[in-house]
Amino acid sequence: MKVKLLFINAAGSVIQSIGLSIILFVLYRWLLETMGPERLGIWSLVIATTSVAGVGKLGLTGSVLKFTAKYVALGDFKRAAGIIETSFVSVSLFMGAILGLLHYWGLRIIGRVVEPKFAAEAVSILPPVITAFYLIMVTEILFSALDGLERIYLKNIIILLTALLNLLLCFLLVPVHGLPGAAYARGVSNLCAFISAYLILNARLPGVTLFLFRWDPEIFREIRCYGMNFQLISLIRMALDPVTKGLMSHFGDLAMVGYYEMANRLVLQVRSVMVSANHAVIPVVSGIADRDPEQVKRIYLDNYALFIYICMPVYTALIIVSPLVSRVWLGSCEPVFIRLVMLLTAAWALNSINVPAYYSFIGIGRLSFNLLSGVVTAALNIGLGYLLGALFGGPGVAAGWALALVFGSSVVYISYHRVYGIDFRELLPSPIALPVGLCALVSVGAFMLYRRDFGMGPWEMEVLGFAFTGLSILSFSTWFNPFRKTITDRLRVRVRGGMR
Repeated sequence: MKVKLLFINAAGSVIQSIGLSIILFVLYRWLLETMGPERLGIWSLVIATTSVAGVGKLGLTGSVLKFTAKYVALGDFKRAAGIIETSFVSVSLFMGAILGLLHYWGLRIIGRVVEPKFAAEAVSILPPVITAFYLIMVTEILFSALDGLERIYLKNIIILLTALLNLLLCFLLVPVHGLPGAAYARGVSNLCAFISAYLILNARLPGVTLFLFRWDPEIFREIRCYGMNFQLISLIRMALDPVTKGLMSHFGDLAMVGYYEMANRLVLQVRSVMVSANHAVIPVVSGIADRDPEQVKRIYLDNYALFIYICMPVYTALIIVSPLVSRVWLGSCEPVFIRLVMLLTAAWALNSINVPAYYSFIGIGRLSFNLLSGVVTAALNIGLGYLLGALFGGPGVAAGWALALVFGSSVVYISYHRVYGIDFRELLPSPIALPVGLCALVSVGAFMLYRRDFGMGPWEMEVLGFAFTGLSILSFSTWFNPFRKTITDRLRVRVRGGMR
């Protein structure tokens, strides 16, 4: 039953990621046509600025997941409910205070980084965006509780349905209210997510009080200690996006920020489809970390090989079809967007090498290397973003972020291999060397082809021909490789053994 639930949760996460990708594709295409790239850039910049307030979560989402699962397994439902409610009250109060300060300072910061003619419009959407952000932050505590109850698939359903609601509300409100309409739509959909998660949690966990307003200082001390590293990691991650977009707005323009937002969203949604299933491995590793370290190592190696085997062809395919995506999503082959998609896809592809190690460290409970990776990435992002931005403008900022992402993430997998004594040649296992090599070759071909004008101009048969050929090579080399079935079967056995 446990193994079945694991795969249901993993499948639910993948389906959620695919569904969100489709919804965001439609939403951003429509917003771009309705508001233009400059206002989309404003929206992106305000959202990124507001996200800094996520520090108010105090790292408690990770604590809620861990301790809810622990006490439910022990049959102590009252303690589990206390964990959830103490976290909910703490985040509600801290987040309210921080968002109040953010509103005060945000009015001044946004006015400095946004072009003067758009400053008033940017300031006008700050209050509804802050309200919507507050709602989703407190809802994440309830989502983490559902994760701890091993009901990740229910959270996935809520997220998908509220994203669809947000899309429909944008269709209704943006034509009437303009940019603030998008903020109102987000606020209403986040409120619906909160109500849904609250009702499901009350039905699934006995002992949760009606208003979730019970606070226990002893419980807070327990969960706060564990959440400290999560907090630091989350704080660093939340600061990366505002810094990148702020530098891009300063050295480039709002239109480029808008295209960067769309390109980054596209790549991250594709990435989330592949990464989401790795979340389900965390409780498996956590359960066997102390009693069978060798099994942890074996699960990592199989998980890594399967993950790289799947994700590299997908990233390569995204690079290949980037002009086609631009044509469909933006209505034309926009050079800035295409170059950003290719750059960010390449960076996230190399970053993916660290994903299995990153989640394995979380399951083990050793977060120091994940934290160090975040610090290195943030420092490189600021330094390289400013330096390359001063030299090359907005594109230099994007290149600085890509380099920071690649080199910062290397800390995780290098550390993991050293801790477990794993040969670094395992980063490219021989069974997947050929498919990965083909991906690299096809990607280089795409970069060379799309540098030319016909790859950036009107619809070209040559681009279609390359896309068809490249995708065919990737499909055959991936699907007919016998390693696909071997590694899938082996990982299933490892997970089943770890959950006993």
